[in-house]
Amino acid sequence: MGEKSFKRLVTTGIFTVFILTACNIFNPSGEGDLPETSEGKLSVGQSLLQSGDYAGAMNAFKGAIEDDSTNSFAYYSYAKAARFKHELNGLQLSKELTGLDGSSVQVPFLDTETELLNTYLGATTIIRPILEILITRDSLTRWYNDYDDESKTSKNDIARRAIMDTYWEDGKNGVAGTHPKSDFPLSDGVINFEKVTPDMALVLVVHVFASLKDLNGDGVID
Repeated sequence: MGEKSFKRLVTTGIFTVFILTACNIFNPSGEGDLPETSEGKLSVGQSLLQSGDYAGAMNAFKGAIEDDSTNSFAYYSYAKAARFKHELNGLQLSKELTGLDGSSVQVPFLDTETELLNTYLGATTIIRPILEILITRDSLTRWYNDYDDESKTSKNDIARRAIMDTYWEDGKNGVAGTHPKSDFPLSDGVINFEKVTPDMALVLVVHVFASLKDLNGDGVID
């Protein structure tokens, strides 16, 4: 990685710290935004989360996702429970990252203990894909909702329709990671991508820098 590219990555890390207060999963207060719900496994998971049984909460939210894959709150809550289970502290992460200086090349977590680094790496390895699924499902559902809107005639709108046509054809043909049009909408939109984008940014930055010390790529920092 060149010095300019590295500095840009460092600057991204600093920016992410500034938007930490906009996070929900990594809300510094530890509370975040957990709307009330009475839906079966979601309600159970929320009760377990509030009582401190984070592994139990994750299992309940996973069950809620299996019951209804469009339930965006279930994905969000699973990521929230994983954050607590792995004891990821937003304020601690901000301290790790605010030592960066955009005018010089400094590596975050350089002096962080190996055990804590493994916590960061393990937690973000779990949280990142679940947020990616939530964001992808929300984005695709928006494009699906706009597909038949005749007022949307820009080049970007036309390009998105073409992308969706290809995506749906792949889904019909069973291409992994895609869905046929009949599966849409993929998200209920309760938790949209704007809500978790700050969390995703922080997860990505932490994961990238923690992974730099995973020299053999086995997911464990020795």
